[in-house]
This record gives sequence, C-alpha cells and structure tokens, in this order.
Amino acid sequence: DDRRRDRNTNAHGTSLRSCGDVEQNPGPSKLKVVSVNVRSLRSRATELEKLMHDQDLDVVMLQETFLSKADDAQFEGYTVYRRDRAEPKTKKGRLRRGGVATLVKKNLTSEQTYSTDQMSYTERTDFTVYLDKKKKITFVNVYLPPGTATDKFKPDSLPVGDGYVIAGDFNSHAKLWARRDNEDVLGKKLQTWMLKNDMLPMNDPKTPTQHTTRGTLTTPDIVMTS
Repeated sequence: DDRRRDRNTNAHGTSLRSCGDVEQNPGPSKLKVVSVNVRSLRSRATELEKLMHDQDLDVVMLQETFLSKADDAQFEGYTVYRRDRAEPKTKKGRLRRGGVATLVKKNLTSEQTYSTDQMSYTERTDFTVYLDKKKKITFVNVYLPPGTATDKFKPDSLPVGDGYVIAGDFNSHAKLWARRDNEDVLGKKLQTWMLKNDMLPMNDPKTPTQHTTRGTLTTPDIVMTS
C-alpha cells in the first residue's frame, strides 16, 4: 500500500548520507556535502533549510523530490539543479514519485554537465564544482526507482575515475555498503561494477540509512568515489 509505505518511511525523517569533507577547495578549507532522500521537497523544505543553515552545507543532493515543471523550488544562497518527472501524476491520479535535485552554494562556481532524459529508467543529474583553474569535482546525483528491471539498470553509464562523487538512492542492496541487508540482483550488479572500477562506498556499511516506524533498518542509499 503506497500510503502506508509513505507514513512508515517518512516518520523518522529522511535517509541522510554524508559524503564527508572534500579537502580540495581553495576557498573554504572543506566542502560539506550531504545526500538526502527527501520524499517530497515541498513538504520538507523548512526542515531542509534548517539543516542547510545549521550545518553550513555547500552541496545538497536530493532524491524523490516529487516536483514537476510547474513547481517552484528556490533556496536563498543556493543554485538549484533539477531533473523532474515529466508528468506529476499517474493515469490513476496518484502523485508520481522520483525526481532529483541538487543545491549548490552560489559562492561556488558550478554548472550542470549532464541530465538523463525523461524516458530514462535511472534518474540522474551531474554537476561540476570548479575549485580553481585546475581542480574540479563532479557530483553525480542518482535515483533508481524500486522495482527497476535488472536489464534496465546500466551502471556502465556512470562515470568512473578521480574527481567523481556518486551519491543517491539506488534501491539496491549488497554487502559492500549494506552488511545487514539481504543482497538482491540489482545490488549484486552494482557491487560488481563498483569493485571492477575501484569505486568504494563512503558510508559505513554497518549503519543503515533508512529507518521506518515498523522497525525496518536498511541501506538502499550509497555514496561512492574512487
């Protein structure tokens, strides 16, 4: 039941994974970056703004924004990069899930460098933060909807190498980032790709990222880099 799942998932807030601090920024000594499955940006805006202010965040990567093109999403002091669902509702009138957005402080030089089209099974937007003339970091914000067919998920389309941080809700489980979860086919596929390309998780595999009122603790979310 979608409504029951919403209450259970959202009761304890959202899934929050910290990328840690990126120590290459010549302006501020560090970049503070988090990734959050927000499950409706409009309903979480006040909570999110408080988090951004209290933690003085430089980059905020959001999944399941539930936004459509008609929705306004402005945050003072931040540039917003979005990839919304094409249609806000299903044929049955239910709110479509998904959508990704990334907020970057305006005092950082940044630009969106890639966004998947509306027909893609993997929702994704990439943006690059230029630290100086020679240094840059590209952040890749990903949402993989639950129930995605294995053959539709193509991890080889993700970038690899130095200077990339990939984060998001992959709705997949493997021991590399979720030791307490039962592995699934999507998780094993992503894990194989990560090990092949030396992409390692930055989140603690022993610490779940999703808490529900039913007591379920899982880790469908990953932050990874090389």
